[in-house]
Amino acid sequence: MFIQRDGIYEQIARTEKQTKNLANPNFKKSFHIEYFFSINQNLKFVIKTSDPHNFSEKSIAEIETTLSVILNAPDSTNIFDLTRASNKGFDLLGKLIIRSEKIVYTANLLKVTFKASDLKFPKKLFAKTSYNLTIRLFRPLVDGSFSLIYESEIRKTVSPRWSDLEFAVQTFCNGDLDKRIKLQVLNHVSFSVFEIIGEGFFTVNNLLSAGDLDYEISLMNPKDNKPTGLMTIDHVTLIEKPHFLDYIRSGLHFNLLLGIDYTSSNGDPWTLESLHSLKTEGGNEYQRAIRGVFDVLLNYSHTKKVDMYGFGGIPQFPECKSALTHHCFPLTGNFNEPHALGLEGIMQIYKDSLKFVRLASPSYLEPVIQQARKVAKKTKKYHLNEYTVLLILTDGKCHDMQDTINAIISSTSLPLSVIIIGVGDGDFKKMEILDGDKGLLNHDGKKAARDMVQFVNFRKFQNNPDLLAKYVLEEIPEQVVEFMLARGIMPRMKSGIPDEHFDETLIEDDDLCTEQKNESLYKWNTQHGAVDVHGFPALDLFKMASVGSNSQRDPQESEDRKDLIHKGWRDPTISLCEIQEDEDCYVNNKNESLSRFSTYHELANNLAFKKLDNVKIGHGSSKSHRGDLLSAERSISPNNGNNHLLTGSMSRFSQSRSLYSSK
Repeated sequence: MFIQRDGIYEQIARTEKQTKNLANPNFKKSFHIEYFFSINQNLKFVIKTSDPHNFSEKSIAEIETTLSVILNAPDSTNIFDLTRASNKGFDLLGKLIIRSEKIVYTANLLKVTFKASDLKFPKKLFAKTSYNLTIRLFRPLVDGSFSLIYESEIRKTVSPRWSDLEFAVQTFCNGDLDKRIKLQVLNHVSFSVFEIIGEGFFTVNNLLSAGDLDYEISLMNPKDNKPTGLMTIDHVTLIEKPHFLDYIRSGLHFNLLLGIDYTSSNGDPWTLESLHSLKTEGGNEYQRAIRGVFDVLLNYSHTKKVDMYGFGGIPQFPECKSALTHHCFPLTGNFNEPHALGLEGIMQIYKDSLKFVRLASPSYLEPVIQQARKVAKKTKKYHLNEYTVLLILTDGKCHDMQDTINAIISSTSLPLSVIIIGVGDGDFKKMEILDGDKGLLNHDGKKAARDMVQFVNFRKFQNNPDLLAKYVLEEIPEQVVEFMLARGIMPRMKSGIPDEHFDETLIEDDDLCTEQKNESLYKWNTQHGAVDVHGFPALDLFKMASVGSNSQRDPQESEDRKDLIHKGWRDPTISLCEIQEDEDCYVNNKNESLSRFSTYHELANNLAFKKLDNVKIGHGSSKSHRGDLLSAERSISPNNGNNHLLTGSMSRFSQSRSLYSSK
């Protein structure tokens, strides 16, 4: 389906492919369009056939209409003639039926499982019944007809149980829980021929009212209305689906990466014809794509940092030189610090990189995706409230397509989305394959578990950066929510306030290894909003302890150092022991010293607890000199005589909680 913008038709959606009943295909996927009364919204529907061997598509018919015409049709049902130009004028190829209805928005999800039993099959002479059973679900429309919304996989057994289903309630019944859904059980006799075994009806409220019990539907033959079996629906769950903004409000942080194509097909950067030319008025296509996308994405990054990598070029940076083509090198020239700060930082590093990179070949995308996977794996391992987005800019050549597909499919279980923007006038047919809308298969035939890739041809939007950003990023919110729900992650309250009833049982278990204790500490802090990419910004009091003695210090030197602590001064040579043991130091000044000490030694970061060796937690409270802080002491046990550091967290429990609840 295409919509006209500025006189040009742009594709906004497409159905699934139909491989059965090609003469009368019934498409399941529905399209959502925002309606404006005051605007003439021109639409075009194109019917295409595809060749699976060379990925080519051919248009066989199309119709043009407007959204207002579709909405004003009797019974909201439109029937258009599909024609094709010929020597005799136009040949009629068939009809296109389009039905419409107003959407009642609901984000809830419905989980169900279907299983059939006691099925009765039509008797056939001299033929053995084969079992190729599938179910179809239909939603009623205003004209009394039904629209197909789901068809299951085939089960080759007389008592089939189909895979668990997860439906958007909006798709299932358009938000009306009392709307009658039609269910059919079919037996596929051949590739495109099937027979209806039986059908029945139910509503979402029917399923929910059954509670923990199974809901049973008697299947009836639609021809003679005789019973033909039983359908059981169980494991019914209605899930309140969170919105993308719920995750953003809970503190979700985007890790951002950028991969740029430095292959020779871009042309010499120092000529006007090059896609990397810096003399192009308004910026080259790479610059305009970067600005259009990151102008939006940076708003969701707490750090405003973007890791920048190049591929397909030969790096010649002072600290990163090579005589060979590299497929993932930092554009800063420093593997330890590959990030740019802010949009202007990105633009400057890109411009500077052209002085230090020789264009080469081939063009491999898989290594850059693997780099993004490393970031996403850390997020998953340490249960961080983060999501990774990788933007790849390329001129269309890809010489490791299958490896790239394999990397994408293996990444669907990670908090990662990949955006690919094609620049220049190259052939992007292979790039479009990577867009998960059409489904991806790896070399073993494994299908991508979710859609996590969006491909966009830059030249379709080059004169409208706002539209480019909208089209490029429109799938990200749904991809984030889909991943979170698949992992059972719901938005959490962003408070940064530790729980007064902190359960220490797991941490005090002496049978647990250090690694398990560290992981437990980290999970607890993450779940309570105490740890994020900025370290410990929500904490009011850092209290640290260190094993060791300062008995050898000169008395006067110790007094001088105490004075520094009193002032909240950062001195990297001051030990944590001194700060902890200074009884005369006010809590606020201790806080300042400890916080600065921690920052100086890079302890307060998002992997702080990975530095711990032995952890033992104890409860306790003490009043500070200011009288308004409660401190829960956390001490550390010695290990082989070495000094080990523990950053603990304290907070104004009662005061902070009352402030939060009043908002």
